[in-house]
Amino acid sequence: MAKSLPDPNSRLCIWIEDGEVKCYANRPALLYLAKEIRRIADAKSDDYYEVHLKSELFSLAKSGSGAIPNVWVVDKRKPAQSTHLALTDFEVTIMHVGESELDKLRKSQHSRDARD
Repeated sequence: MAKSLPDPNSRLCIWIEDGEVKCYANRPALLYLAKEIRRIADAKSDDYYEVHLKSELFSLAKSGSGAIPNVWVVDKRKPAQSTHLALTDFEVTIMHVGESELDKLRKSQHSRDARD
């Protein structure tokens, strides 16, 4: 199943706050993500296809002052460093998995809740 390339006008902001991650995107980014999510949804779950929001949409737009990333992360949990550019260590990934994998993930959540 062939991957498509994102529109060069795609823009995405990943916003992290206590207890919440939001993804703000423009129309070209949303259309690309919808196409990619559909591609992995149409595949078999044991193919483990995934979409990495930040790394797959990332590009550098040229401006008068140099290159500006079209994808960036704002991490409000770190007030001294509230804005990070696209090459930070935070990523959002969407993966197609089967029901048994989801059951295992749910069990690991219950185990973690019992420890807290």
